[in-house]
Amino acid sequence: MGEASATAEVFRRVIVEPAYKAVSAEIERAILGGALPHGAALPTEQELAERFGVHRSTVREAIRQVEQEGLLQRREGRRLFVCLPGMSDLTPRATRLLMLQQTTFHELWELAVTLEPCSHSGKTPSCALLIRDLGVKELFIACKDPNPDAAGGGEIVSDSGIQCTFGIMESEGQKLLEPFIQWQNNPFVFFKWAQRLDGTIDNGTISSETSRQHVHALRDKCDLIVIGGNTVRHDRPTLDARLVNGKAPDVLIYTQMGEFDTTIPLFNVPNRQVFIASDLERIKEYRLVMIEGGAGMFRATRDASDWYLSYIAPKIGGGSQSLGVIQEDFEVLHAKITDNIILWMKSKH
Repeated sequence: MGEASATAEVFRRVIVEPAYKAVSAEIERAILGGALPHGAALPTEQELAERFGVHRSTVREAIRQVEQEGLLQRREGRRLFVCLPGMSDLTPRATRLLMLQQTTFHELWELAVTLEPCSHSGKTPSCALLIRDLGVKELFIACKDPNPDAAGGGEIVSDSGIQCTFGIMESEGQKLLEPFIQWQNNPFVFFKWAQRLDGTIDNGTISSETSRQHVHALRDKCDLIVIGGNTVRHDRPTLDARLVNGKAPDVLIYTQMGEFDTTIPLFNVPNRQVFIASDLERIKEYRLVMIEGGAGMFRATRDASDWYLSYIAPKIGGGSQSLGVIQEDFEVLHAKITDNIILWMKSKH
């Protein structure tokens, strides 16, 4: 008997995690990992219950946990959308952690930024002065500000006694900053398309719901969408940002034939201007521009496009058209795999 008891001591009590905690952890993982981007709609309770194989009451409790973390927000009645947690969500947790560890905030606080904090004050105060006044222990900066009117923030921070280090992951920082730096003086233009694994780009919806929400989030930030006339006539698109409750950008229809059926949805979106032109000069009046289209638009806008964005769906068949015999070598700037492959690229030429 004694020997059996000693053997039993090898094992520890098994702690089974409640199902709602496992479900909430999976939802948080999808949000933090980017599979559910900011502004995306959360699937319904019934859909999640079927997906996880649990009761709706379990899903309901899991969602309540995620809402308390500030990652979900109810809009449009009862529908839940992914959101960014505010200071009211973060501050109490951080305060309790510091008190329990008997640590002051200033003993811990290090700050990393992609762009040198600005030195000038305009509509908003100087970022460098704000960092100085907050008493950050150490500041890491990837890139110096190329704008002479805003540069010099690092020196202000350093002169205040805060240790300041430049050049941390500088090449990565430059890639991230390229759109921002360019649209200070010129439009930043990217070309977007979706395709299946066999390269086809036509016949119905190709990309996933998550990818379409990502496109709508981008449209919400863009000033102008450029699209070909044939695509407008054939697809009759809306080209808005309804999946994230965002604003609809203006539209430039690039075409040699100016006649269109104005009942096509894109013509009837409030607070939008629609231009029809046989050239791309209108792009120069905007800052952030998305071009959507196929082979013809790809060729026509090669000189205007700075970056390229491709959504690749794990599908074969269902289409007949591709980008054709176009030859282009790309540098991949960022790749992400969710239920689609998302590639941000830049031409090597």
